[in-house]
Amino acid sequence: MWVSMPDLIEILGRDMANTLCVTRGGVEIYVPHNPSSVHDLARIVGLRGMEALCAEFKGQYIIVPNGKREPHKERVHQLLSQGKTKRDIALECGVTERYVYYVAGMGPKQEQLTLL
Repeated sequence: MWVSMPDLIEILGRDMANTLCVTRGGVEIYVPHNPSSVHDLARIVGLRGMEALCAEFKGQYIIVPNGKREPHKERVHQLLSQGKTKRDIALECGVTERYVYYVAGMGPKQEQLTLL
């Protein structure tokens, strides 16, 4: 589920929304049913922020904007050839996972079909 920046700001406040986007923007984030102070989300947005996310998105995967506009096509290709996962590439390059799939030349559903 895509969560827009305005919606994220409404849920978390501007500072925590920006922090979440910088650290996990562009890749799926699982929001558990119950907040926990030891969960990665709590480390990023604090326990109150995690409580707010759980109240809104419990048990769902969300994707938040990464706020970057610079494509890194060459670097993505290089990391793909090294066998890195699309998620890890997105985090390393600061792009969305969707962009990595685009650069790889196939959508997520197509890749899932080739794995079967």
